[in-house]
Order: sequence, then C-alpha cells, then structure tokens
Amino acid sequence: MSKDQTNENIARWKITAGVAIALLIVGILYYSLESGLMVSKVSVPGMVELEFTERTGLGSVTKPEQASEPALRTNQAQLEQKLAELEQRLAERDTGSGPPFDAGTIDLPPPASVPALYGQWASPQGLSYVIQQQGTYLTIQELNPWLGVTAVGEGTISGNLVNISYSTAAGTIGQARLQISPDARQMWGESRDLTTGIVVSMQMRS
Repeated sequence: MSKDQTNENIARWKITAGVAIALLIVGILYYSLESGLMVSKVSVPGMVELEFTERTGLGSVTKPEQASEPALRTNQAQLEQKLAELEQRLAERDTGSGPPFDAGTIDLPPPASVPALYGQWASPQGLSYVIQQQGTYLTIQELNPWLGVTAVGEGTISGNLVNISYSTAAGTIGQARLQISPDARQMWGESRDLTTGIVVSMQMRS
C-alpha cells in the first residue's frame, strides 16, 4: 500500500469517526432531555466518557426545545418584563423606615430576624440565581449559562422555609419550596412545574 493510499485511508477514518462521534453526542443530548438528566461531562479520549446529573432548577424542569428559538427569546423578554414588575411590587412593600428599596441593587439588608437571602446564588449544576429581598418578601431570577434567563418568580420567607411561585421561559408556571440553612448560605428543596407535573430537586449556595 502506497503512502498516499495510507494517508487517504486515515483521512476517511477520521471523517467516519467524526460523524460517529457527532451522532453519538446528538443521541446523548436527546437521551438527557427525555430522561430528565443533564449531561455534565462529555470527553472523547478513551472514546467517550459521560457523566449525568439530575436536572434541577426552576426553568430547567421543562424542555427548552418545546419552544422555537424565536419563541424562547420572546418568552425571555416577557420574563424580564415580569421580573421588573415583581421588583416594583417588592419595592412598594417598603415600610418607609430607612432608605427605599432599590431594585437595581442588592445592598439593602432585611430585618435581622429574617434570613438575609439577597444576592447571588449558584447551583452545583451551573445555574445562577439573583435574589432581591425586602423583609420576608423576595424576587428570584434564574440564569442558565447557555440559554440565558430561564425563570423568574417571587416568594415569601417563613422561618427557615422559602415558598416561591415562578414562570419559565418555556411558558410554564410552577412552585418551589426550599429550606434555608442556619447560616443562610445554602438552600435546598423541590420545585414542581404545575404545567407538566414534573418535580425536581433544587440546591443552591451563596
């Protein structure tokens, strides 16, 4: 076999292997969406190593592919508008003692007897959250690193529990109930999508 033939065979093998890997990845993504799992790691060296994690979060309990790309962006714009309305409602809850609540900042601390949850939060799966708080009332925004805004909502704090009602970028609504750690640095619990009936676990840390 000549050197040119050898190089041609190697090139064909690389193309075939590339197509096979691409098809495998597509299959993996489809499986993850249908099974309720998220792919947290895909590596090729030993010819593919996979790690799956349970799908968590508010907006991630439904399938983003249910909406087309334009529809998803429209829903996200509506979520941004809804968040602004929720933050305005939150600002109106200000009792008037001290500076008024500013929805553009997260520097105003709530009363000492109420856990301070305002600020940036993150889940082990890579989702991030922004919480605004006024006393026992709060708003929450969920951000997916690939999709952008996936959910917004509002909630109330009762002791060491948070109850949240939310809307998602997939056009669904849901409720979440989270427990607050003693140091108010962690929260965990479940979220239920009332449109699909899907229930998933949630965990986040500030």
